[in-house]
Amino acid sequence: MRTKECQEDLRPAYNGMVGSENQYITGVSVHQNSNDGTCFKNHMEQMMPLLPDRPQQVIADAIFGTEENYEFLNGQKIDALLKYPSYDKEQTKDFRENPFYKENMPYDKENDSFLCPNNKQLIYTGEVRVTNKNGFVSTLRNYECRDCAGCPLANQCGNKRQQGSNRTIQVNQNLEDYKQQMRQKLLTDEGKRLMKNRSHDIETCFGDIKQNMLFRRVHLRGLQKVEAECIIVAMAHNLRKMNCASAREAA
Repeated sequence: MRTKECQEDLRPAYNGMVGSENQYITGVSVHQNSNDGTCFKNHMEQMMPLLPDRPQQVIADAIFGTEENYEFLNGQKIDALLKYPSYDKEQTKDFRENPFYKENMPYDKENDSFLCPNNKQLIYTGEVRVTNKNGFVSTLRNYECRDCAGCPLANQCGNKRQQGSNRTIQVNQNLEDYKQQMRQKLLTDEGKRLMKNRSHDIETCFGDIKQNMLFRRVHLRGLQKVEAECIIVAMAHNLRKMNCASAREAA
């Protein structure tokens, strides 16, 4: 994998994931996949049988906001508060005022079409199914403008299209529905508080382990051995935290 210290070279590495509550680590899993988002379901499936109760809510950052993860939590009847990758960008003035983003194009539900800034329709042309590395299948709906020839706004519409081609967009309607649910939650005062608390909760665990315990590299090799080492480190973090809490109460 490419590490934070070296983005140019691939190095032998593992991807460790943890869950936490009140800065105590509640579960550890180790993966041989650098993408956190695709490891989420496997992490949850490993951790949930070990917990005393089913989690009522999962709060996570933008890398985890995928259709697969939303579907999984919905199927488990666990409340999700997962940002999606474009959420923070959507809050910017540049995004909100750019009419060329598909999110900002008016949608005509009756005709199943989008209207571009040049008042031309992007009509539905069919759908494709895409399978990710975990085998999860997403359905993408394709829309295309009938004729972009001579459009005076072509240069602003996007520089990735070949000259003379029509503007196309893809919409994952199931994911868009989940994203709308997340927007409504994240924009509330409670949603903002929970997301802010998420940073304090989980990042404190990593900071303590890396900075205070000076644990920055695993010493063993092999998935099972590395997972055992990481679990021991997590237990040490929790015991240290319990000891500090007891010392404060006794003082």
